[in-house]
Amino acid sequence: MGKLGVIFVRTLIVFMLLVAAGCVSAPAEVTGKKGWDDKGAPTLRYNDTFGASNMRGKLEVISAQREIVGDIMRVDIALRSQLSRPISVQYKFEWFDADGIQIMSASSWTPITFYDLETKKIVGVAPNKRVDGFSLKVLPVK
Repeated sequence: MGKLGVIFVRTLIVFMLLVAAGCVSAPAEVTGKKGWDDKGAPTLRYNDTFGASNMRGKLEVISAQREIVGDIMRVDIALRSQLSRPISVQYKFEWFDADGIQIMSASSWTPITFYDLETKKIVGVAPNKRVDGFSLKVLPVK
């Protein structure tokens, strides 16, 4: 095995150990796609992974709503702390077209702190009118 192969194997081992130790974790996520109800009114179909992530017992999704302003989608996600102490997290939005292809590179991570059982709205505005869906990713600040 060459020098690059040894470096690759060592890097892979370190990454696997970090994942096993919980230092690297997948973010909790709210994903959504715009839709329409039977009467033609706009809706937002969404799913979240907060109950099956490192946010379990810390934050929960209360609601997710969308509106179209002009031709641009705006998303409001209400998150509530489940803790009686402060928790600091970071979040970012990613935006997708109707085919599920990411439209722009992800926004930067934004820190936010929730205090005792507090509810806060996180608002995202799509970068253009081609947006059909989104992903809100949330990670604890370490």
